[in-house]
Amino acid sequence: MLGKCIYTDWANYYLERAKSKRKVVDLSADCRDGLLLAEVIEAVTSFKVPDIIKKPKTQQQMLAPSYGAVCCCSVT
Repeated sequence: MLGKCIYTDWANYYLERAKSKRKVVDLSADCRDGLLLAEVIEAVTSFKVPDIIKKPKTQQQMLAPSYGAVCCCSVT
């Protein structure tokens, strides 16, 4: 459980630095939809994750930011 807490604190630190209004409470649950995960990656790397749908309506739209974040990170 300590490792999970450390990563949650780490993610929140970068979100706060990026002046995000969102906060990670439960890392595995909060990053499941991909939006918060993409926001954390943008905060840490300063790269924009492409094609984020801010209000996803389908499971595919929810997962799209995760895919974009992985592609964004793998290019660098």
